[in-house]
Amino acid sequence: RWLLCPTALLGTNRPRIGWTERWLPAIVDEVDDGSDRIRVRWCVALWFDWASGERIDAEDPTALLDVAPASRVRPRTCHWHLPPPALASPSPAGRRRPPPLPCGSELHIGGAHVAVSFIVFRWGAARIPIQYDSHSWGRAEGSTVSAKFVQLFFNRCVVPRLNFDYEVLSVFIQHSDEFASISPEFLASLCRGRAVVALYFLWPIQ
Repeated sequence: RWLLCPTALLGTNRPRIGWTERWLPAIVDEVDDGSDRIRVRWCVALWFDWASGERIDAEDPTALLDVAPASRVRPRTCHWHLPPPALASPSPAGRRRPPPLPCGSELHIGGAHVAVSFIVFRWGAARIPIQYDSHSWGRAEGSTVSAKFVQLFFNRCVVPRLNFDYEVLSVFIQHSDEFASISPEFLASLCRGRAVVALYFLWPIQ
């Protein structure tokens, strides 16, 4: 549902463009010794709902909390692009939370260089849900434009080969005319992969 948008305009305008998978800066908030999952607090704030354009309220001390497997947490290095330094305001619980960031300040924030950057074009009209015959496509896999199929593609095909040495920049399209407003050069400039690949999970409808 949520994607990190490089700028606020990319989260509110169409097509909506943002990161659905990427190494991003966060602070470890809590470690449970009996679990392999770690609670973290994101150091980035431009999270948007791809369907509605709703933005997460970064002033809420719990809004930027998330849980991640320990295997997907790594130390920061000198190659990290981080938010500009600023004094963080204390949260009610006494912890310090990331300061609010101005529009555009997260344009090139991201983690380590990766092997592959995937630019994924997906169906983005929430009011026109994806419909398909499950008997033809399969109940477990879904159609080639469904969120289920995209997730299985990465889990079964990409992760076994690349581990987590990749990132995914998603472009949510709801009308064919939206392609005219997309700059390939701009999308490529956001990526940090040694190779950049475009994937299209769309059906031609107009």
